[in-house]
Amino acid sequence: MPDVRTLIADLSQRAGLDPGTDIDVSAVYGKLDGMIVTSFGTARASLEPLLVAFMLDVAEGDGKVRFTPRGGDPVATIGEDDLVPMDTATGSATLMLTRSQEADLPRRVEVAYVARSADWGSGTQSARRMVGNTVNAMTVNLPLAIGDQQARRLADALLYDAWVQREAVTFQTTARFAWVQPGDVVTVTAAGTTRTLRILKTDASGLLVRMEAVPDDPEVLTSESEGADIGRGNVFRVIPDTVLFLLDLPALRDEDDDSGIYVAASFLGADTGYRWRGAVLYLSSDDGASFQALADLRGPATWGTCQTVLGAGPAHVWDEAASLTVTLNHGQLESRGRAAVLNGANAALVGREIIQFRDAVLTAPDTYLLSGLLRGRRGSQHAIAGHGAGEAFLLLTSYDIVRVPLALSVLGRERQFKGITVGLAQDSQAGIPFTFRGTSMKPYAPCHVRGRRSGDDWLLSWVRRTRIGGGWSDGTDVPLAEEREQYDVEILDGGGVKRSFFGLTAPSATYSAAQQIADFGAPQTALAVRVYQVSARVGRGLPAEASL
Repeated sequence: MPDVRTLIADLSQRAGLDPGTDIDVSAVYGKLDGMIVTSFGTARASLEPLLVAFMLDVAEGDGKVRFTPRGGDPVATIGEDDLVPMDTATGSATLMLTRSQEADLPRRVEVAYVARSADWGSGTQSARRMVGNTVNAMTVNLPLAIGDQQARRLADALLYDAWVQREAVTFQTTARFAWVQPGDVVTVTAAGTTRTLRILKTDASGLLVRMEAVPDDPEVLTSESEGADIGRGNVFRVIPDTVLFLLDLPALRDEDDDSGIYVAASFLGADTGYRWRGAVLYLSSDDGASFQALADLRGPATWGTCQTVLGAGPAHVWDEAASLTVTLNHGQLESRGRAAVLNGANAALVGREIIQFRDAVLTAPDTYLLSGLLRGRRGSQHAIAGHGAGEAFLLLTSYDIVRVPLALSVLGRERQFKGITVGLAQDSQAGIPFTFRGTSMKPYAPCHVRGRRSGDDWLLSWVRRTRIGGGWSDGTDVPLAEEREQYDVEILDGGGVKRSFFGLTAPSATYSAAQQIADFGAPQTALAVRVYQVSARVGRGLPAEASL
């Protein structure tokens, strides 16, 4: 059984390259049963099937043609301070992202090959995405004799790879990274997000190096799919179940100002992650009688369990007193600087509160002590108090948190969802009941609720907050982020509502002496009030309560 390294060396030698001095195949591995080589094709054409089948990159460097398999470890870590704006004159963004349209990507990949299980006749294996708007199919013809399982895993990998690489990344860094070559894997941190990228092209000019790259995911190479045996029928194997996170949260990004939820997924079991290839999200609108595929969930998300109870803390300044110990079921955590955290890094969901953490110290295997906290992020300050033992922990800055649109008609209605591991039957898990509340569209609780007496009248006022575009620009107010400005106010008495003001169009209200006498029998020297901002789409947002 020939190995790939030997075949590449032989074909390169036929093209006039010296295997000892002109090429580097030291990192290449893998075997196959045979290969059809015609006398009419070029050496490059003969090499191409091997590059595809074994997912090899080819680049020239150090005077050699280097063949590198995918899935390598990062060779460099490029931090935010190492990046140079793409336009140094204007100080523009440090990363330029180009995203391919979904319609241009394949929904199905078919691999044609020479099948030893069919007496060296032709065989085909395919992989297909369960959801998506694209109808494209990609066919790969390989003049290689390989096993059915290898062909099926290749189809999986090629399909997965096409979607992983849909977002191309271009960036500039300093000359200290000029040694990085095409095919190398690097980690790049920008705007609080760390990406693992595979370099496609480098261009050094003066003291700057411009690099073009695509996302790199070593899981592309770890498919556990079993191919349909051309000669002996189908083979099945058990693969891990999916743990599903359905997250009806405030909008984590300004662009998520729509009707939808966030969904994350991971695998169950500490030692089965290498066989987990993602999941498909299913939705039932008829109480579980039928399910329709809704979204692909790549994952696995970084998640775990809180070992300590997070105490109450301040909502608008750094919480340097509280800390939290978490044990992860999957993933890793890292410390980040203050600036990176303020730019969005290290956001996590603890119970119903969104926090950010600056410091993550590994205290035991998979266990971290988190400190330097920002609390009640994205309008979740109502959840700062009341944490309990054993709450779930989910990192929110991962690529693996997926935004899933839901129609407004689903609002307030219970639906059933499933997260089914790729490769498992759709009926392998029961549905999870979930009621969509439209939290991402709910206005934040107003702040600075004030009241002052004018005679016996109470003059109430407050300051609105915004869900979207909250970065403060000098001299301007934050955007409204609603169709219209509207508020409801409730006058409270022992927890009950004594009087309500509806449809207020300005952040103020007057509670007259006559109204106080009608409600309480006399003008009041103290009041308890509750204020809501109101959305035209989902109604009242979160309340602000104050004792005046």
